[in-house]
Amino acid sequence: SCIHYVFGGSGDLYIGNKYFRVESSQMFVMSKGDSVMYYPDGDDPWRYAWLSIGGADAERYISMMGFSSDAPVRDIVNLTTIAVIDAAIYCKFGQCVYNSQS
Repeated sequence: SCIHYVFGGSGDLYIGNKYFRVESSQMFVMSKGDSVMYYPDGDDPWRYAWLSIGGADAERYISMMGFSSDAPVRDIVNLTTIAVIDAAIYCKFGQCVYNSQS
């Protein structure tokens, strides 16, 4: 699975036969096996960072973050949203790893 954080601009996301408009301050997920096409807006192309999540628990973590096949796009309400997602990624079986960068 892959999570994209859209920090500016906008674009179009197609997963299977479903269409989603993705704007700045949103994130979207593409899961393994999805048929995906995505394109930046021609006038205001998106700027994003992405994170790949793999392993046996990847889909469980994606679900814990509130994503589903019907709702692959979420708003980034504030930086706490990203912190919660990062915590979900780094926590496994009650063992959490805190990564700090100075």
